[in-house]
Amino acid sequence: MNTPAADVSRRNLVIVVVSTVVGLVGGVYLSRPVIAQWIDPRAHAPLPLSTLQEGAREANAGCPKMIDSETELRSTTAAEGMFIYNYRLVSSLKEQLDVTAFEAAVRPKIIAGVCAEPATRQGLLNHQVTMRYVYADKDGAVISSFDIGLKDCAAAASTMDN
Repeated sequence: MNTPAADVSRRNLVIVVVSTVVGLVGGVYLSRPVIAQWIDPRAHAPLPLSTLQEGAREANAGCPKMIDSETELRSTTAAEGMFIYNYRLVSSLKEQLDVTAFEAAVRPKIIAGVCAEPATRQGLLNHQVTMRYVYADKDGAVISSFDIGLKDCAAAASTMDN
């Protein structure tokens, strides 16, 4: 039998997962113009840090941006070989969430979205760029941080084939 507290926690998790997936789609959509300029079908060399930093500056022109009622894209940043999306869940506190369940629900959906987006695969992942997703609660405490790379797309594809 579910307790009222368990029902609230489950409902909060569902709201956060749905908001995060919508946030992913919005983040990828907002990044498409930036990613598109990086696509060079002739080469898969690593992208220079300066290129990633310029992409982050361009993406940040619209930040912070509410992706949906729960998810805010605060900023993007770049590091050597990495493009980082910084999200905030505007009405959630880390203590109220089951972080393991959050990651188990969100990460596969983000991998599927990222890997299905040709501009992201060709513009970033094929150029050895790792995409980091950082989620913080409304007070800025980090809830979850995970990386997605080209190997995740291959693993997801093989899982879907089985």
